[in-house]
Amino acid sequence: MIFGTLIDAASLISICDLSENNMEILKLFLDVFRNRKLIAIITFAESKGKYLCKDDADCLKNALVHMPKLEILDISDNPLEDDAIMSLIPYFLEMSEKHSPFKDLKVESCELSCDEVRQLLSVLSSLIEPLNSLSIGGNDLGSKVGAPLGKFLGTGVLEL
Repeated sequence: MIFGTLIDAASLISICDLSENNMEILKLFLDVFRNRKLIAIITFAESKGKYLCKDDADCLKNALVHMPKLEILDISDNPLEDDAIMSLIPYFLEMSEKHSPFKDLKVESCELSCDEVRQLLSVLSSLIEPLNSLSIGGNDLGSKVGAPLGKFLGTGVLEL
């Protein structure tokens, strides 16, 4: 019943917050919304021991390419690790080639390494329109992230 209602209301949805839910339903939810184009905000926050994992990130990537009006993606507080963020890089690369409303990315405390954050910053630095904000705190950034971070800051990001 819930998914039927969501499908019927999909064109009216501007915020979709999936926190505080069993993330095992993620694949089903994303399959339902895969071809919907009006989702503006997606939040996947930690929820009582249920986490967004790498397999979910692959599914998320496939769904995100069908959401051209996405503005905010919050995948913070999920132990995604490097493989998951690497699976999302193609989405960010695609966004870098077009004028997109995508403006805010939150990947705080996702157990990311310096190398993957450096690669993510490199891709985000190439966006045609800069992000308004990027949240990367709580990851193992290290000093090697300094140069890519400096380049990213030069893009016009408003909040880091």
